[in-house]
Amino acid sequence: MKKVLTAFFLLLLVGSLPLVAKSKSRNWQTGRIIDYQESEWVNNSGGKPVGGTEGAGALTANPVWATEERHPRCEIILDAGDYTYHANRILCASVCKCPAITKNVETKYVIEKDSLIVLDDKGKEFKMQITDRQQNKTPKAVSQDGK
Repeated sequence: MKKVLTAFFLLLLVGSLPLVAKSKSRNWQTGRIIDYQESEWVNNSGGKPVGGTEGAGALTANPVWATEERHPRCEIILDAGDYTYHANRILCASVCKCPAITKNVETKYVIEKDSLIVLDDKGKEFKMQITDRQQNKTPKAVSQDGK
């Protein structure tokens, strides 16, 4: 019995090694954090009136069923050279924390599909949803005669 348990745990350990060894290699780039804000996102749900005043055709407010959920929200504006990215993330619960990010500093980032992954001041990865991408204007070249 002891040999069976030892073999089982050994097999379990060897089987989990690829999961630990497989780390995603990312092509990190450097950008500047223009702005960073932490706010609170409030989700009002329940029996609140919809689309206007209470009365004919509208739901009536029921304070027993009305709920208000508060979640931390992190917003970032990142200058990536050719583009400026606006991204945000609403965290799942009030126990989740926004990253420690300092404004006007260089940071490492990666764009993956519609997500922006940044390294915070502690070196932790933080994934956010890209909400806007703007192409930065390049200055026009001035000719020799000044026109």
